[in-house]
Amino acid sequence: MSATAEETTPAQAPVLALRGVQVGYRDADGGTRVLVPGLDLELHAGEVVGLWGRSGTGKSSLIRHIAGLTAPMGGSIVFHGADGTLDGEVSGFAEADLARYRREHLGYVDQSCELIGELSVLDNATVALHGGPRRPGRPAADRRAEQAALEARTVELLDRLGLGHRLGAPASRLSGGEAQRVALARALAKRPRLIVADEPTGHLDGTTAREVIAVLREHADAGAAVLVASHDPLVHAAVDRAVRVGED
Repeated sequence: MSATAEETTPAQAPVLALRGVQVGYRDADGGTRVLVPGLDLELHAGEVVGLWGRSGTGKSSLIRHIAGLTAPMGGSIVFHGADGTLDGEVSGFAEADLARYRREHLGYVDQSCELIGELSVLDNATVALHGGPRRPGRPAADRRAEQAALEARTVELLDRLGLGHRLGAPASRLSGGEAQRVALARALAKRPRLIVADEPTGHLDGTTAREVIAVLREHADAGAAVLVASHDPLVHAAVDRAVRVGED
C-alpha cells in the first residue's frame, strides 16, 4: 500500500492539513483492514489536487473523513479558516462547529448526490443557502439582499452546467449526470473555502465534464482549495498536482 504526493506542495499556509491519516474498515471478524496506512497532504488555496487510485483503495472514505461524516482510523485532518475563527481537527469539532464547517466553509460533492426527489432542481440547489447564520443586529434587508445574490449565483451555475431549462423539474426525474450537476451547483453556490468532490464527472459526457472542471478551476483561482477524487483522464490532465492512494 502507498499514499504519495506526485508533486511538491507550494509553500503557503494550508486550508486543510492531513497528517498520518489512516483509512480502512473493520471486517466481519472484528479485525481491521487498512487501505491507506498514513497519508500526509496539505491542500492550499488556489490549487486543484487530484486523488487517484483504483476502486476500493479508500478514496471515497477519505473524502467522507474530510467532510466530517466519518472519522479516520488514525491521524488528523485539520482545517484552517481564513479568519482563524474556525481552526481545528475536523473529527474533534463540537456539533455546532461541525455544522458551521459544512455550511459555511465546505463544498462537498458525493457520488450519491443526495437530492430531495420531490423538490425541484432549483430548490435542491438552493436548500443549503437557507438557515445560515444570522448575526445579531444585522438588518433584515441586508440578509434578504445576500440571499437573493446567493440564489442568483446558483441559477447562473445551473445554467452554465446545462440545467437552465430544468430549474422547475423535480429531482426524481433527473438523470444521474443531471443530479451530479445539481449537487455541484449546491456545493459551490456559497463559494466555500474548501471543495471536495468524489467523481464529479463520472456520469458526464466530455463537453459537460470540461465545463465542470472549468468551474472547479475558477473557484480555485478565486481562493478555494479543491480536492477531486476521479478516474477521469480529463480531470487527470487538469489538476495542479496529484496524490495516489492504494497499490500502484
